[in-house]
Amino acid sequence: MFLVCPKRDNFLWNKEEVYMSQKAVELLIGRLITDDQFRQMASTSLSDACFKNGLELTSMEIDLLSRMEIKSFAELSCCIDPGLRRAGRSVGN
Repeated sequence: MFLVCPKRDNFLWNKEEVYMSQKAVELLIGRLITDDQFRQMASTSLSDACFKNGLELTSMEIDLLSRMEIKSFAELSCCIDPGLRRAGRSVGN
């Protein structure tokens, strides 16, 4: 099944590809919040961090996500219980 998305210049998108890409975006955001080491790698090169961790994102998604402030994810990570963070992945500890 294909979808027409008027906000994307009427390109046709395969529903499964959109779902898989959205899942990768959600995984990336989760990793940025919970994994200090991954966040540090992403702050150097988001595309390399995604590639090395098997997160398949489109070039458009990489571009949009690269515009976000990575440090805001570090601030958010301080607000969650340490039990929800990746064990053994804390930078500086």
